[in-house]
Amino acid sequence: MLQRGGMFTHRRCHTCHLIYQSPRPVPAALSSIYPPSYQAYQPFSSRSHEHRTDHIQLAHFVHQQHHHPGRLLDVGCGAGDFLVTMHSLYPTWQVSGIDFHQQAVVTAQARGLDVWQCQPEQLAPENSWDAITLFHVLEHLPNPSQALQQLAQRLTLGGKLYVSVPVADSWDAKLFRDYWVGWDLPRHFTVFEQATLHRLCHSSNIQITQIWCYYDSYFFQESLRWLINAQLSRFTIQRIALAFTYSRLLRLLIAPYLALAARYQRASVIVLALEPNTPPNEK
Repeated sequence: MLQRGGMFTHRRCHTCHLIYQSPRPVPAALSSIYPPSYQAYQPFSSRSHEHRTDHIQLAHFVHQQHHHPGRLLDVGCGAGDFLVTMHSLYPTWQVSGIDFHQQAVVTAQARGLDVWQCQPEQLAPENSWDAITLFHVLEHLPNPSQALQQLAQRLTLGGKLYVSVPVADSWDAKLFRDYWVGWDLPRHFTVFEQATLHRLCHSSNIQITQIWCYYDSYFFQESLRWLINAQLSRFTIQRIALAFTYSRLLRLLIAPYLALAARYQRASVIVLALEPNTPPNEK
């Protein structure tokens, strides 16, 4: 599959049916895969919105799962956009984050956020959180099962993990096929489907307590742009078609489709609330 300026290969496990990238980029290549210009490392800015719509929905979802505010850790926090949204909407939550990329950490810290450079397995064992979020992170990790197990051990009694990932059995993925933006090679080491997500949680001794899909047009619009760039060669037609993907008219036209996809849990992104089957020791 051609993406991000090169050829990359997906394979499917014959036993568990998990889709994974093989071969994967070597660690030395991560700096080129995640350059300082990577979108997640840039603070969100919009003339009409203070926060991203999906982050607002995710913040509400997390808060609604808890009887009381607590401590939240955002893994792979990037420039800290979700932390800013969570703190703004629910200031009684104590929020912090980690990211492996120095540029992201510096940017987040400059915004006054409690963020440090760290991998999930490097978290101090004495630290614990009531909520740990991995929003569009699990598919980037070399060992998702190990990460979930390690993070589950960092939860307080009654704490929850929150995961959002793009899913390859979504309607968008089936519609756009190779041009679905959720593949995002070579950054996505793994591409999940709902069945493989359930298997992953079961093998990690974690139970799914809530499944949710939110209404978001980004994946449809961005996938359509990839399709247009690949299939329309005439410059003028391509420019007109691309302009249409940013229009309010397109958003209105696809709104019923997106609403149905979210209702039937076939949107591009699925969100899981998770609890360890064996509760961590109370700290």
